[in-house]
Amino acid sequence: MIRILPPLSALSVVLLMLPGCITTPVSSRPSQKAPVTSPPPAPLPAFVPSQKRPLPPAPASVGLSPSPCRSVLLSSSASRLSFVMTGHGDLEKTRPRKVVLDLAEKDALARVEGCAEPNKGLSLFYDRTWVPDPRDPGRISRLIRRALVPRPHFRTVSEACQEEGDRQSCQVTIEGTLRAVRQDSRFRILSAGPGRAGPFREGDSMKIRFSLTKNGWVFLFDVDRKRGARLLFPGAPFPDENNRILSGKSFVFPPESQTAIRLVAALPPGLVKKIGHLWVIALRRPDWPELSVLAQGKPDGSGRISSENFFAKILPSLGTRTPPGGWTLRVIPYEVLQEKGMPPPQKTHHFRP
Repeated sequence: MIRILPPLSALSVVLLMLPGCITTPVSSRPSQKAPVTSPPPAPLPAFVPSQKRPLPPAPASVGLSPSPCRSVLLSSSASRLSFVMTGHGDLEKTRPRKVVLDLAEKDALARVEGCAEPNKGLSLFYDRTWVPDPRDPGRISRLIRRALVPRPHFRTVSEACQEEGDRQSCQVTIEGTLRAVRQDSRFRILSAGPGRAGPFREGDSMKIRFSLTKNGWVFLFDVDRKRGARLLFPGAPFPDENNRILSGKSFVFPPESQTAIRLVAALPPGLVKKIGHLWVIALRRPDWPELSVLAQGKPDGSGRISSENFFAKILPSLGTRTPPGGWTLRVIPYEVLQEKGMPPPQKTHHFRP
């Protein structure tokens, strides 16, 4: 959680309760089987290489690895990916065959989604200057992947299973299409953590510094799993600040021109520590209709967005921007601990009548 407030000597208090923590991923839509006019090939014997149509290697500019992404082809309009992908599943012989086949299908889909990631990889979006939890980068990467990489439309072209000892294995080959997600690898946000190589104590002041490798417009969010997301910048209490940043110029938040406002670490009631995340999103063009509708257009100017809208509408809209790839993001983690000398929160017991 973060609070933005003026110094204690100020007569009036501008206060934003801004929780920051791990977000909840939005459930993906069920896979939709896309009709394919070509007849499926004959069933393949167990674990014989698939007799799929030959596809040329993906262009190097797409950033796809030679394997298994060699069977993924970018369309001439660079808007869609066509794929033929094989997945594997292995479980105990006592498990139903359908469960093993479903596991193999999920493996194939995971490979396809991996090939559809932005060409520099999702892991580069996470600021590893200081990591509060070793599992945190993986969690954030999964959230970004689920938001940015769309579910493919596909059909199963072959299934084959075999048993050996007390195990059963299945191989499934699928083919289909999905929308391409592109991101300019030369457009990046450079940051060095939340300004401290360690946790903050409740009440500590924070300053976030970052820069862009290309000119762009920046948007700063604080996201909470339960309370949703809040747009910190631009907007109140910074109505006169321009969110356009020139390439290579360091940006500090809160802006250095706003000397009467501080960024203060805080904890939600009842907690002794909390891991939070600041999401910095930069665009090559200033227009962002999805954000205007969900945040800036609110009468109270609070900029609050539900978690569902943030991960189902705000982030996915980056992959459909024009021109393609004109966006980048950075997730800066931080941790807030209870102030020293403060008593632990009282535990609440709930009794059912």
